[in-house]
Amino acid sequence: MPNASPSTALDAYAAAPAHARSYGHEAGTRIALATARISHGEVDGAAESPRPSAGTPPAQRIHSIVTAMERTRITLSTLRNPSRGTIELAGAIEAFTSERLALAR
Repeated sequence: MPNASPSTALDAYAAAPAHARSYGHEAGTRIALATARISHGEVDGAAESPRPSAGTPPAQRIHSIVTAMERTRITLSTLRNPSRGTIELAGAIEAFTSERLALAR
């Protein structure tokens, strides 16, 4: 899949057996998709992409997931005239990133 889209990658993750899945890679792909959607003005679609990642238990919140979510929040903060959904998404990300990481940085 050299030119696979993030959506294609997410479909492949979902189809893989549990033992072959990497929650970190799957979460990173979801978060990257959200950030890309925000950059293209698709904030409503962006809110759906990281939702499963936002449910990652604190014990599994590795540094790469938290920093990717923080980049998404920063991207949201660049939007002019944010909608209520944008503000809620930024708040949810803030809550997610403020919890202690599973591993030290």
